[in-house]
Amino acid sequence: MKQPVHILLLFLTFVISSAGTIALTFAPCYATFCSEDYFEFETRLHLLVYFGLVAGFGCFLLLRSYTTWAHTLSSYHLLRMPLGGKRITVGGLLAYFWGFRADPLGWASAKLKLTITGVTGHYADILLGLLVIPVSRKSLLGRGFSLHHSTLLYAHKIVAYLFSASATAHGVTYITGIGVILPVWLIIITSLPWIRRNHYNFFYYNHVIFGLYRLLPPPSRTILFLWVADWACRLFGGQTGGIASKTGATLENAGNNWLRISTHLPISKKDSGSTYDLIQEKGETLHEPLSYYYLSIPSISKFQNHAFTAAVSASTGAGPTFLLQPTTGKKQKRLDKEWTWKLRALVPQVFESKAVEVRVEGPYSVGDDGFKTASHIVCVVGGTGITGALSLAAWWLEKRPANSTFTLVWAVRQGEATAITEWTQLQEVASSVPELTVVAHVSSESGRLDPTAYIRGALIVGQHTKVYPVGHAWVYSSGPAGLIGTVERACVETQKGTIAGRGGRSTDSWKVRDLGWYMAKWEV
Repeated sequence: MKQPVHILLLFLTFVISSAGTIALTFAPCYATFCSEDYFEFETRLHLLVYFGLVAGFGCFLLLRSYTTWAHTLSSYHLLRMPLGGKRITVGGLLAYFWGFRADPLGWASAKLKLTITGVTGHYADILLGLLVIPVSRKSLLGRGFSLHHSTLLYAHKIVAYLFSASATAHGVTYITGIGVILPVWLIIITSLPWIRRNHYNFFYYNHVIFGLYRLLPPPSRTILFLWVADWACRLFGGQTGGIASKTGATLENAGNNWLRISTHLPISKKDSGSTYDLIQEKGETLHEPLSYYYLSIPSISKFQNHAFTAAVSASTGAGPTFLLQPTTGKKQKRLDKEWTWKLRALVPQVFESKAVEVRVEGPYSVGDDGFKTASHIVCVVGGTGITGALSLAAWWLEKRPANSTFTLVWAVRQGEATAITEWTQLQEVASSVPELTVVAHVSSESGRLDPTAYIRGALIVGQHTKVYPVGHAWVYSSGPAGLIGTVERACVETQKGTIAGRGGRSTDSWKVRDLGWYMAKWEV
């Protein structure tokens, strides 16, 4: 979501940092070697070029978050990389171009030699700061530039690998860095996908404990300040006053392996004047759809918290409602130690409910609000990914934009999984709203879901039918990683089809001029 206050804070941070850095070149220097003592003009020119590049890249990200054409251009997929499964986009190609042009100057090799021989510790400290910035709950980068959560996680992953290499070089070269190597590589090894998925608790506690250990030494005082500031917001901010306070909730076994958590959040009058009164009078939701929260249940674990997208957004009458399922695919002895299975053990009987205390952190919004202006919204979700789609459907029914349609496809393995109140109520509403289409795809009966067929079916009138395309479509997908990947590939191909349709190079008659999408990916 576009929030000018975050843009302003980013701008002020950049101005203060750049001005302060250049101003310090005029101050007395007491280091062993100061480049400005011998190369005054070159040093300041180097700083100006560097901050100019940062400003240019920031302006492009700002343009991307505020204009549709820039976002579409930068996100346009060119081809899929053979290894790694990543896609090359126009934006990524432009970012790579500068490095390619600078390569003949030998900057990379010179920087590598300097890093290994002289300043590995300093570079490790810088990379340590960059590690925390993307994954902070209140990250200005994510909020100001509307960056996808998976993009920030991927940046965190790449910086972590660079930091581990720098820390290793420092530990081998200098005796002061020996104590850093072991915890850094323990974090890296336990973060590998196989270990993270199959031994989540082992990954979780290693990541937190050794990460905190690395933040405590004096050289990390700057990043420690950022970490403390972020935690202060988490402890005392948000809808419930932060995770420092507890709130009541009802935990219910909804049957068919579903758990429902209904929170009793106090509604604070944050909006002044007529806006809040109007919302209260209409009984509308207080937050955007797709909002996610971090939940901690002290009776299960005082340490762990997990992110969940609200199936029902908070309103003036109640707090958000969450739907979740215990994890599967492991031996029962290991499953019993999982957070979701401990939660289920509190309500073992079907339709049994229990009052629990929870710490709720949030809400946090996704960095994409394309659904607000879309004429056609298509949701293709699987399993527990239905939660975000339910909140989006409720928002669409509440706002009901003119000349818009909503299509929801939910893929489940067994038909019994659809027997939950929220889905049943949505089906009943859909029977009286022609623009709303909801479909449950049971893979055990109908085979593997084909997202392309559903997306094209929602956006194409037919072949050889002359219809002038208007508006744009927005696709949302959440669920298993395999499904999200398939939906994303379908969106890429559909986007090419809409472009061909605008140019008269397609026999399909599209209802929309362009297509955007949001994939709720948390894996990197």
